[in-house]
Amino acid sequence: MKTDLPVSHPINVDALAGHSMLLVEPNDYAATSMRNRMTEFGLTFEHVSVLPDEVSRFDTVLYSVAAGNVPDVNTLLDVAYKAEQFSDKVIFSLPTTELALSERLLSHGVYACISKPVTYRKLADLITEGQELTYLPEPETPVLHHKLPLTVMAVDDNPANLKLIETLLKERVDTVVTAEHGGIAVEKARQQKFDIILMDIQMPEMDGVSACQAIRGIELNRTTPVIAVTAHAMAGERERLLDAGMDDYLTKPIEEPILEQVLNKWTRVAGHTPEANDPAPQVSPISLSGNSLDWQMALKQAAGKEDLAQEMLQMLVDSFPSVEEAVQGALDGKDIELWQVIHKLHGSCAYSGVPTLRQLCYTLESGLKNGASAEDLEPELYELLDEIGHVRNAATSHLT
Repeated sequence: MKTDLPVSHPINVDALAGHSMLLVEPNDYAATSMRNRMTEFGLTFEHVSVLPDEVSRFDTVLYSVAAGNVPDVNTLLDVAYKAEQFSDKVIFSLPTTELALSERLLSHGVYACISKPVTYRKLADLITEGQELTYLPEPETPVLHHKLPLTVMAVDDNPANLKLIETLLKERVDTVVTAEHGGIAVEKARQQKFDIILMDIQMPEMDGVSACQAIRGIELNRTTPVIAVTAHAMAGERERLLDAGMDDYLTKPIEEPILEQVLNKWTRVAGHTPEANDPAPQVSPISLSGNSLDWQMALKQAAGKEDLAQEMLQMLVDSFPSVEEAVQGALDGKDIELWQVIHKLHGSCAYSGVPTLRQLCYTLESGLKNGASAEDLEPELYELLDEIGHVRNAATSHLT
């Protein structure tokens, strides 16, 4: 049987034979393409545009979510509940940019999420091996063959985040402009036309939403796509940002495949044509290492550049004394705006391979956003101070 898959990792045809799948896909062309390919491996296949009312049992349900019409998480959870009447294995096929949505679906017990375009090998592996995934599947390494003819502005108040996104963008587009907060971004939007703007949300002086709305009033960039970038994907955040005028939504850390996907997506909107043979990027897995410092994660988040990873880690470590001072002051009862401190630290953690510290920041930021006091969060704040010490000690071997 002829396949387009590597010989080293063939589809398990015997395991697929007789397996039944219900595909919920409103796009008839996409459904036909998948039918032709999957039935070639002996899989029993049924296609519907929407979930039917009459229930039949299938081994797998694959529910496709269109990029231009992504429902909120609660709507998709209702879909999952209904789909589970058809199969114990409900898989959502999501646009590549929907990493935060994928994580939230999985956290609510959805069997698996895979990113578009669906590769048959990965779908077959998921069906036949029965392994629950906690992330979108990792792809073959994408290759960008040339710089896109774009002028992109990156906006972020965190120097480490801004440096990383600038470095990644410079490898992919002709011109990169940076801004340290929303007010500067608005001024630069008055001075020149941008093809895309990547906008951090939580910033001092002028936040990302206010900056986006101000830019919409500038004729030069009235129609420029503005992509929200945030490290804190709270419930309803995506919908709130899109309603506020953002064109798209990304969560930190931004990894290379996701960035390439966004650039290619909005390049087409801007009227440019990416190279036809560039493979579609996929979302890579999120490591949940128990170590204070996961150097392989740090390297990956720095696009494999060791010198950049070291610089990002050094910037994180350099920020620790001011964080420790503020946290200790809050624990001592001083009136300190702790949310800003934790938010900034959280942003730095996104690119430094420190999953435990990042998770603590997420927990604390969520609590502070919801009105908790330093006294309420005292155990977590002491844990944060301890973890800062662990990261500082672990970093010494990589910063000497």
